[in-house]
Amino acid sequence: MAYRFPINAMPNSWSMQDLSDMPRVSKCAKCYVFSTSFAVWIASGVACCLAVWQLISNSANYQSVSAALTDPFFLLLAFCSTVLFLSTFACTGSLRDLPCCLRFFAISVIFLALCQLVATSLLLGCRLSDSFCSKLLPWQQAVINATNSTMVREKIFTNASVWLLEVAQAKVGCCGVAGPTAYRDWYVMDTVYSCDAANTLPTRCSIPASCCRAESLASNPNCGRSLGANASAKIFTDGCLTATGSWLLSNAWLVVGASAAWLFVQLLGACLS
Repeated sequence: MAYRFPINAMPNSWSMQDLSDMPRVSKCAKCYVFSTSFAVWIASGVACCLAVWQLISNSANYQSVSAALTDPFFLLLAFCSTVLFLSTFACTGSLRDLPCCLRFFAISVIFLALCQLVATSLLLGCRLSDSFCSKLLPWQQAVINATNSTMVREKIFTNASVWLLEVAQAKVGCCGVAGPTAYRDWYVMDTVYSCDAANTLPTRCSIPASCCRAESLASNPNCGRSLGANASAKIFTDGCLTATGSWLLSNAWLVVGASAAWLFVQLLGACLS
């Protein structure tokens, strides 16, 4: 005869009364956390694959470790890897009902949301107060100068990063990386525009057409050549980092609204976790 485990010998943690008293997780909350986390997981995974592919393709162009670490695609890989790691915890925790994974995800999201809130507050404070913005200007300029000097000195500009920079120049209205005379970065970034004596191409000491102002480009497709002293009249001379900072400052309320919407999505996912 098969032995039957007595009901009264069942541990309290296994009793039906205790199981019925356990809090139930809403299916809507689980579906929301899983669906949003899975979508972010897919997007960050694809971005990581693209970044790794670009880093492998450009590995021969890196002259030092710092050159690889300052590559925009390495920064993209670091960011997307962090997002992929956190979204994996969220997906696993919501599917398997693992409180430890969900708590870790919630704490991490709250920390990132606080960092985002601080950055948005600094931007808004700079928009509302010129004196506050003047206090941040030296720090901002130091970061821009350090980034610009490292990128230009290490010559980490690859075909993909040059293409991204040209797209940014056409959209934002800038030229080069950073600084008031950043258009000269192209003399170092691309051998086609180099001012070296060995460069005998017609594009020597010139810049791409994406740096030209609309009126100059319409009248002269080769407006990037023979700039002379009045370069600012024909091209955008500010670097893209400088121009992006100016755009964020002038559109601060739009950025704050978008940041608040994304902050709400983050905190909602953290609370439901």
